[in-house]
Parts: sequence; structure tokens; C-alpha cells
Amino acid sequence: MQNEMDCKVARDLMPLHLEGLLSDESEEFLARHLDSCEKCRAELNRIKDNIENGIIEEKKKENRFVKAVKRYRHVLIGLIIGIVLAVLLIIGGFVALGHQISKATGVEASTLTDPKDYETADYRGIAKLMLFPDKAEVSDNIKEYYYDCGGGDMYQIYIIRLNCKYTAEEFAREKERLLSVKDKKQAVYDEEEFSLPAVCAMMYGDGFEYAVLNEGACEIDYIYLQGADRRNIPFDKKLIPKDYGQHGWNFENEREPFSIYE
Repeated sequence: MQNEMDCKVARDLMPLHLEGLLSDESEEFLARHLDSCEKCRAELNRIKDNIENGIIEEKKKENRFVKAVKRYRHVLIGLIIGIVLAVLLIIGGFVALGHQISKATGVEASTLTDPKDYETADYRGIAKLMLFPDKAEVSDNIKEYYYDCGGGDMYQIYIIRLNCKYTAEEFAREKERLLSVKDKKQAVYDEEEFSLPAVCAMMYGDGFEYAVLNEGACEIDYIYLQGADRRNIPFDKKLIPKDYGQHGWNFENEREPFSIYE
């Protein structure tokens, strides 16, 4: 009975022995038992063989995998190259599509600052710029002009500002004209969203067309912003709607979209 108990204890200790986790006392017990028990010696050898065979089998599997990779590496490389090319083609397709959209609806990126450029600037944005005055009629009134067309492949960005200085009589006539501008809707007079009164034709998220009226100075700033980031607008922020945010969206997003063109 004692021998059977010793065998049971010894066999429980064998895995720990092979892993080097036994205490000195347990190692001594196992060694004494193995010296006197042929069955337990055979069991320990069987366990060792299984472990060695398992390691050998794992190495065989690993070698088979390595050989397979080496054998088919040209296929794997071709597959990886194919995936990369496919991704590049997809990206290229979107870029090409963006260029086509830009060519169809936009113009080349450019920045103009000479007042004379107001007559030649090639604009093709969302708004019709009906608030902006006739080019020939204000050629002598223009003080400043800024035209910036740029942006990404899929969507052009416009920042346009025309500053005109008028006599009191001219200012009154131009204000009257602005208030009468109409497409599908009437332009609106706004004294809340700007630091100075303004006449608005479009307050539409991506497109803002308006004219800021500085009656004391008899000056009018005609402005159009399309997809422009507030941080990139180069003129006085007093000429921008108070809650105008990044990329043209309102900070509060509370204003109802408005456009005389729809």
C-alpha cells in the first residue's frame, strides 16, 4: 500500500521535476523512489519521450511552414504588391475624380490683390455674387481687393473681399441697390450677426455672401466666403459673421440656412 502511495506521489512530482520546480526534499524523495521503482522510471522516460517528440513535431511543423513560405514567397510578394497597387489605384481614382470636379466647376488656385484684378478674376463658386457691384461702375471706388481661390481636389475654397469707398450720395444709392437685390428670395438686412449692419444674400454653411455697410466712412465691404476656415481669413474679423467658425460652419449651428438663390 505504501509503495502504491509513493508511486502516486512520485508521478505527481515528475512534471515539476522536469520543469525544475521541485524543492530539495521532494527531489531527494523522487530520486530514492526512482532508484527502487522500475515502473516509475519507465513512466518518467515515457514523459520525457513525449516531450521530446512534441518538440520535434513542433519543429517539423515550423520547418514545413518556413519551407512553404519560401516556396510560395513569390506568390505572397505578388499578392502584397497587388493589394498595395489596388489601394493606390483607388486613391488615385478619388484624386482624379476630384480633379475632374475641380476642372468642371472650379478654377486654378490663385491669389489676387490688385484692384484691377476685380475685372478679370475667374470665379465659379456656389453663389452668383449678385451683391457685388458691376465691375465697370466701381473701378474708381475700389480701395482694396482680395481674391483667394484654393482648397482641395474635391472642393474649392474661396475668400473674396472687395472694399469700396463712396461719396455719401453714392453710398445711399448702393445701399438701396443692395436692399433690392433679389433672385428667388430677397436679400436681407442684418444688424445682429455682424459688428456693422450688413445685407446678406447667402448664409448657408459652406457659402456666405454679404455686404458690410460702414455708413460713417461711406465704405462697403462685399465679401464671399466658401468653405473658408475662420483662422485663415486674412482681413479684419469684424467683417466676418460673429459666430462664423472653422470651414464655414457656425459655432452655434443655430442660424437657419438662408440663400436668395434657392
